[in-house]
Amino acid sequence: MKGTAEILRDEFPGDHPKREFVDILFKETGRLHDTVEEILRYAKGRPQEREEALEPLAAVAHHVGALLERQLREKQVHFFLPENDEARHLLVESAKFSQILLNLGLNALEAVDPGGRIWLLAENGADGGWRIAVCDDGPGVPEAEKERIFEPFYSGKGDGTGLGLLISRKIVESYGGSLRATDRPGGGACFEILLPPKNGADLGQAG
Repeated sequence: MKGTAEILRDEFPGDHPKREFVDILFKETGRLHDTVEEILRYAKGRPQEREEALEPLAAVAHHVGALLERQLREKQVHFFLPENDEARHLLVESAKFSQILLNLGLNALEAVDPGGRIWLLAENGADGGWRIAVCDDGPGVPEAEKERIFEPFYSGKGDGTGLGLLISRKIVESYGGSLRATDRPGGGACFEILLPPKNGADLGQAG
């Protein structure tokens, strides 16, 4: 699949109107490969690997929004991206955080009604740690399922693998952080990522 995407990139020059979609296809075939690798790594108990490509969280969030654009439009769901300074200054490993945010975004999209709302939030805590959250105005997660949804192969969706949230949590934990399901004030759910003060090998801040 990645080879086909590479051929398409050669066929469409940088100024071609369809080049943007080809670039997304190329990037997502790479992410799909990484997802399979994460599943195999989890199955074999191998530690997470690090990558060097860091991007502002805001840029990663916009990329995820572009990937979800068709589903959002079809369901008429509003997706609010972070525009604050924290989201622009926090540097994250782009492939891994794209995977996390896409998993959480797809879950939120599944949960909300047509015309619903999804928010991606980012803020820096007083201790130097970070809170990143994907929240929605859907029905929320029942208390009894808030931990169960992170179990292997557990899925409330008929076509779900039950691995997306588990892999997302494992990636977050590899940074010394946590991922949990909470209630959104006013109704709905928040999937909240809490990260410790930056580790120079993993996270950083733009100047």
